[in-house]
Amino acid sequence: MVVKHGELDRALDVVGRLARTHHHVWFACDGVYSMYGDFLPAGFLRDLLAVAPNVRLFIDDAHGMSWAGERGCGHFLSRFPLGDRVVLVTSLAKAFATGGGVVVVQDRRLLETARLVGGPFSFSGPLRPGDLGASIASARIHLSPELAILQAALRDRIAQANALCRTLAIPLVIANEAPIFFIALGRVEAVYLMAERLRDQGFHVNVSGFPAVPASRGGLRIAINAIHSAAQVDALFHAIAEHLPSVLAAVGVTRDEVAEQFEGVLPSFLRAARRSPARCSSSPSATPRRPTRSPSRPTPASIGSTPSCGTRSSAISPTSTRARCGRPSACSTASTRSSSTAGRSATCSSARTTRSSPRRRSPRS
Repeated sequence: MVVKHGELDRALDVVGRLARTHHHVWFACDGVYSMYGDFLPAGFLRDLLAVAPNVRLFIDDAHGMSWAGERGCGHFLSRFPLGDRVVLVTSLAKAFATGGGVVVVQDRRLLETARLVGGPFSFSGPLRPGDLGASIASARIHLSPELAILQAALRDRIAQANALCRTLAIPLVIANEAPIFFIALGRVEAVYLMAERLRDQGFHVNVSGFPAVPASRGGLRIAINAIHSAAQVDALFHAIAEHLPSVLAAVGVTRDEVAEQFEGVLPSFLRAARRSPARCSSSPSATPRRPTRSPSRPTPASIGSTPSCGTRSSAISPTSTRARCGRPSACSTASTRSSSTAGRSATCSSARTTRSSPRRRSPRS
């Protein structure tokens, strides 16, 4: 079952109904959502786990890795504990700047189950030597004092960009602490026209249009990293503000019409943050109401499939899987080669690797 991102207010009720009739209910979502850079309040996630003891969280924190948290543990783990009902997956192909994937759980039995029956372990190959060497170099940076310096520099650039959007009246979908900025432009013609004008001034920005986003909700997706200087960030956002009126006029839309198209893209408890940066910790008042808690009465159900994380929705998957996270133990990680070709978020480390085209690999025995 999929709950649209803008309708997450009803997720607690949906999870409550499923928890009464299924063995396990998995709530799958992003730690940091890839398009707008928003994230769910910690209070909301705690309320989900409190619905019933058979509710679990499956978090994809690919876009929160490295730039946040102690030693780059990621945005999610910097604000939410890894409990026995939480599974975290993340990518090394974004801010970590190499390649591969990571699974973090407390129950080693669950990790072993994933290793035995999980598709990525059966149908992927090991990291290439070059990727492995780059990962070691990046890991050394993460374990050194240099990472904290890079994270602090990035936080300054993020705060600067948020302030510029407010001062220059740039239509940012949501202002928060993530290094991802989505400038709302609406029609795809406006998106490409703005990108072309910025390109002519020496700025390369990512365009987001249909089918990655709905046809009327296009925009620029800007990812800032620690290497960008304050002068570069200032110049980019001033250029956007300079071209914005003429771009919208050229395609025949107004600011109000663009704003109307983006109404409802965020859940109500995040809309208050559209003009002010959010904080890691969330107050209970920032989360939707908690449904009445009912005893869990699990019955068999088919194993549910979930869409790939990174979409603008969250998947709630009831399953009858018998793997249980009951005993905390040391965190376990497992790496597998990532097939994702999504764009990078902010890069906090200097490790790099040259990539070739993906090659088809035969299944390992």
